[in-house]
Amino acid sequence: MLHNQTLEDELKAFVDNGIPLPLGVNLQCLDDGSGIASTMLKNEAKYHNGCRGHFRSHNLQRAVEKRSTEDSDDVAFSPKKTRTSFSASLDRKNIQCVCCEMFQKDSDEPIHRASSQNCSRNLCKWAVESKNWVVHARLNTAIDAEAGDVHYHISCYTKLKNEARAAVNKSSNAETNYARQQYDPLVFAQLVAFVQFNNSAFKLADLRKLYDRRLVQLDSDWIGSYVHPTRFKEHLLQKLGPDWSDYTEGRDIYISHKKTVGAAVAQASRIHVSDDEA
Repeated sequence: MLHNQTLEDELKAFVDNGIPLPLGVNLQCLDDGSGIASTMLKNEAKYHNGCRGHFRSHNLQRAVEKRSTEDSDDVAFSPKKTRTSFSASLDRKNIQCVCCEMFQKDSDEPIHRASSQNCSRNLCKWAVESKNWVVHARLNTAIDAEAGDVHYHISCYTKLKNEARAAVNKSSNAETNYARQQYDPLVFAQLVAFVQFNNSAFKLADLRKLYDRRLVQLDSDWIGSYVHPTRFKEHLLQKLGPDWSDYTEGRDIYISHKKTVGAAVAQASRIHVSDDEA
């Protein structure tokens, strides 16, 4: 009875953590209403030690850690990844496209067989990059591409590849845009204080140079990071507050307090930020 109770606790732990039960076990089939342990005892249930091992706590912990890794979008290619996480399989008796699940007999488009292990790996890689986990799970049911387990339509193959490329580009652009909007908080605070203290108009290009010089002086981690002129101006105005604005004089852009903008813009061409002032 003690062993059955331990097994019941371990089975429920899988369910509580949202991890699919190994071997396709259905808890409802093990419980007649009196509890899993009691039901197994009454029916003299038996099991192999090897099958019993699938439900031990260390296997649950491993499954939870693997799911956490996948949720952090740090998925590395593995031919066994997410095999039990998604309900998807291929019909081994009939030729079926791994992407759209259409059988050869139901499709007007020819279905091709993966001619190499590398082809299967590419499909799996693209499924991960495009986050198409259903296709990924189907691929995991195919043990060996050379054994003829993986088939695909050319159109499905191309679509999956393009979706993966678009997802990678979108992620890369998002990371680049995020990086471009980052500024050293200490240096930027000093720059804002300098502008507010002088209460004059400053050429935006001079302020950017001042910001870059200060990064070098402080050996900042932001040295060399790209500073987009428009984002730099918008970020600076946001930090200065609503009483400050930008004005254009020819090709030059100035930052000035609204109350003194007239005189400030007129004198702006004579104002230069020296190293001593910085």
